[in-house]
Amino acid sequence: MESLSNGLSGSGPRNKLTPEARKAIELMCVSAREKGWTAEQFIVAVKNGCYASPAITSLTTASERDTLLATIVTACIQAFYRPVNEA
Repeated sequence: MESLSNGLSGSGPRNKLTPEARKAIELMCVSAREKGWTAEQFIVAVKNGCYASPAITSLTTASERDTLLATIVTACIQAFYRPVNEA
């Protein structure tokens, strides 16, 4: 989760995720799959971690936080359901 938090430092609600954030999501997805987690378990864990991330908590409006969180969740879903050989 720390690598995602670090990767989010350059992201924002109007920006795309940084390559570092995307890589962190990919690595966390691999770990979640290895542990046998469902997509829902993975997303809940990521969201819980994001709520503690300075990149999320420093955003001033709920709309900004929701936008960034939606971007992160979308990336998580795409990573989780991407065939393993395409990761």
